[in-house]
Amino acid sequence: MFEQFSERARQVVYLARMYAGKTGAPDIDLAHLVEALVREDQGEFRNIVSREIDSLPQTPSSFVSVGLRRYRPFFSSEAAAKILLRLDQLFTNAQAIPHSADMPVSAALGRTFAAATALRVELNQEQVEPLHLLAAVLSEESSQACDVVKRVGISRDAVITAIQTGS
Repeated sequence: MFEQFSERARQVVYLARMYAGKTGAPDIDLAHLVEALVREDQGEFRNIVSREIDSLPQTPSSFVSVGLRRYRPFFSSEAAAKILLRLDQLFTNAQAIPHSADMPVSAALGRTFAAATALRVELNQEQVEPLHLLAAVLSEESSQACDVVKRVGISRDAVITAIQTGS
């Protein structure tokens, strides 16, 4: 399935796994995906990679810019902050799970990946991008993560419009 995901979408999934592991969650869920979407949108993946590369001996920091283009954020900084604050209230912290351990995805997240892939096909696009994932999250009406995003005024229609216009 992930072969249809763009590099950015794969980075989001990686971040979701990382955040799920930090909280000791039993699986990667929609809330972890939303946190990853917001943080990647705000440039956190770029920052994480920059820190990792800077910690390596004799690695020029200019190396990090290769393959990590900066994109115009979808979320305003205010919306991002509100979403992250509300998501933080949803997480229960348990013992962290090492990055090396396999972690399953929740049923809702599995449906979200499938819905994002179907949306990519419906919109006749080459790859699943982070906004496809966000639109798919907003299709999961009964999820708390969907509610958190909707509370800041983001709708599935707005996300689809942004996908179609390339915003």
